Amino acid sequence: MYAFFFQEFFSPIMYVMILAAIRMSTPDNTFAQFGDFPEYSLNASLFSATPKSRILVTPDNTYTRALMTGIEAEFQTLANKTLTSEFFMNRTEAENEYLRNSSRVFAGIIFDFKTGNNLSYAIRYPIGDLPADYASLFTSQESCRRKEGDNQVNYNGLQNDGSCRVNSFIFSGFTQLQMAIDKALVENQYGLTFDLQEVKVQMLPKSAFKGSFSYIQIISSMYYVLAFIPLVAFFVSALVTEKQKKIKEGMKMMGLKNSVFWYVLVFLVS
Repeated sequence: MYAFFFQEFFSPIMYVMILAAIRMSTPDNTFAQFGDFPEYSLNASLFSATPKSRILVTPDNTYTRALMTGIEAEFQTLANKTLTSEFFMNRTEAENEYLRNSSRVFAGIIFDFKTGNNLSYAIRYPIGDLPADYASLFTSQESCRRKEGDNQVNYNGLQNDGSCRVNSFIFSGFTQLQMAIDKALVENQYGLTFDLQEVKVQMLPKSAFKGSFSYIQIISSMYYVLAFIPLVAFFVSALVTEKQKKIKEGMKMMGLKNSVFWYVLVFLVS
């Protein structure tokens, strides 16, 4: 009896103490204000590291081939990288080619994306090169930061280590490709010739931020369950013993009410 009481009383305390020890031993993940990032031009060699060069284009006609000649030349100027265009009659053929051989596929372009609109197009990138959906662009303040020891670091001033998903539009070459396509479309549609203005990008300053401890909250839910398991086990054991010895029936024969019986049983177990 005393052993049961000791386990019931001290087991929850033990689990809570373990959880408290984990929290106390975990250092605060605090980030001070961080900023003063450098500017980078979008045509810097910093953004042309990808080894992929194949670009799948649909539909295949004289209009899209003329466009791609200008796009390839402009992209070479912007990103210092040569693209190799491959043409397909429709998007299904282009998608099948990607499924057959995705090696070195940089992107896909679907011209006349909305039927009857020569300026409409869609850019398709391989899975993993860009954020999967719009919501994934909005992450916690802890993203776009990195700590080495007690110091924050931000390589290249744009954090290209996967923790800042929105910057993948720059490092993947998506932005440069979009600029090249827009220039080629305008020149072809309106007969204009012009040079793109230099565009520079810069990370915004980061305010002070204290990291979350959500993983401790997940652990605590498990520990609270473990803390109450002994109580449930002892209660079930007491019920089985009562059924075996017919204590409840004997007490009812002597006039004991059910409410009093259950109150006493719970009191004895706890």
